[in-house]
Amino acid sequence: MRLLTVGFPAVRLGVVGIDTRHVRDEDGLEPFDADEIYGNRYPDDDSPPKNFCFAVATRYDQHLMLEAADGGITHYDPNGWDHGAGWQGPADSPRLAVLLGLIAESSSALESADEAVRAAAITDLRERMIDLDSDVDESAFWGEIFEDLG
Repeated sequence: MRLLTVGFPAVRLGVVGIDTRHVRDEDGLEPFDADEIYGNRYPDDDSPPKNFCFAVATRYDQHLMLEAADGGITHYDPNGWDHGAGWQGPADSPRLAVLLGLIAESSSALESADEAVRAAAITDLRERMIDLDSDVDESAFWGEIFEDLG
């Protein structure tokens, strides 16, 4: 996905813990040294960073990062940065905004007190998301979301 041409929704999807509202902050997005957080450069390296990224979505402590170099989206786990394990792979999808929209559309059913309604909503959501983007099925980011949902 190229955010310069597509854009990105500023939403909070409480049912799955995803928040993108900070993309509209007055100060803009905070730049991160991509090489440092992904373990390609030591934190005590005083040379100026050359490769930047920005958090465009968070889910608890997990981040979806916009790569400044190419506009792609990657999954970043800040718990692994000091071991070079922060980079969790691409989360790029031309339909990422649509996937977030599907979650928003299903939020009421996903939060239902009726377990059968909730289970059916989870199954339906997963199938619809995979139909749109087959990478959802193999993604650690989305896998954790579905695991937490039920």
